[in-house]
Amino acid sequence: MTVKRVIASEHQRRDLEDSFAKDSPMAIVNKYPVDVEVPERLVHFWRDVVSRIDAKDPSTIYESDDLLQCEFVYGGLADPDNRYFGFTYFPFDEDPDTEWEFFLSESELRRIASGLQQSIQAFRCQDPRCLLMHSAPDGYCPNCDNVLDYVDEFGDMRKAYPALDDVTINVMVAMRRIVHGLLQSTTENHEWPRHAIYSSNDEPILSWRVGLLPYIDQVDLFRRVAVDEPWDSPSNRRLWNEMPSVFRTRSDLALPDTHVTAVIDDNTMWPLRGGRHWRDVRKGTSYTAAVLELTGWATNWMRPDDVTLPDVLRASREESRGASGDNIIVAGMVDGNATPFSGEAIIEGLLIG
Repeated sequence: MTVKRVIASEHQRRDLEDSFAKDSPMAIVNKYPVDVEVPERLVHFWRDVVSRIDAKDPSTIYESDDLLQCEFVYGGLADPDNRYFGFTYFPFDEDPDTEWEFFLSESELRRIASGLQQSIQAFRCQDPRCLLMHSAPDGYCPNCDNVLDYVDEFGDMRKAYPALDDVTINVMVAMRRIVHGLLQSTTENHEWPRHAIYSSNDEPILSWRVGLLPYIDQVDLFRRVAVDEPWDSPSNRRLWNEMPSVFRTRSDLALPDTHVTAVIDDNTMWPLRGGRHWRDVRKGTSYTAAVLELTGWATNWMRPDDVTLPDVLRASREESRGASGDNIIVAGMVDGNATPFSGEAIIEGLLIG
């Protein structure tokens, strides 16, 4: 089988690959078009599909995603009104995780079956290591994309928490993004992020928020951070006002401050020294808070500065009110979700066991 990339030059290829390298998994990166030569075994399969269409076989009349299948491909009539068929093809028998997706009209199927068309346009990820093919440039790739970019997070949160105001819902979306970044960091580094980046003299010089940048679509910004210098060094001061939007949960808070904080304590996800591992989260990830938004507290987002449990207890008694009338503190949970806590209930949520 042959794949031909539809671009102008090798220079353009390098530009695309360079741009991909600068994007984190948090960004939707459109795929590039390729011409895929139709494998012979797919030609034979689609000839059989066309025969079934002509015979008015039920598998080609009713909407489905798997009524047409064999050992290397499955699919069905995806759009009955316009007669479009969707197929998932497994090109490598030894690699069942590599899939190619095709979305073809009935007329295209007939041209392929008759030999008038030998190739199909598909879309590939910009990472040359990814072998998946997609039927659309914004198709979701489990290897290269973040699923959160393909769902309506605000809409889902609104349905789950109808009593909360839009500001609080937006905060919850931001907290989910932050925690997903923390989870990606944990997967890559085999431990929960530490609350600060330390100098060679073992002094905290930058916040965990800075260390999170590569995991929240901010690789380029992270590359410009002087990670061996304090947060307020001349080099790092130039980045203060480039704070990522997930840390700016309230529009009335001036840059470079944020309300997003870890909670430093030996019984939370953020001990003063050392890191956390999954075995430490004895209460379960769904019941353990990772980060908070405290509107009565703020700090420079690059500064290694966070709150303690007593700080949270005080804040829980005076935090801003949501539309439900309760004192609301929004927490990003260790399992990747976000939860609004009422009053002092947040203290129990922060404890790991």
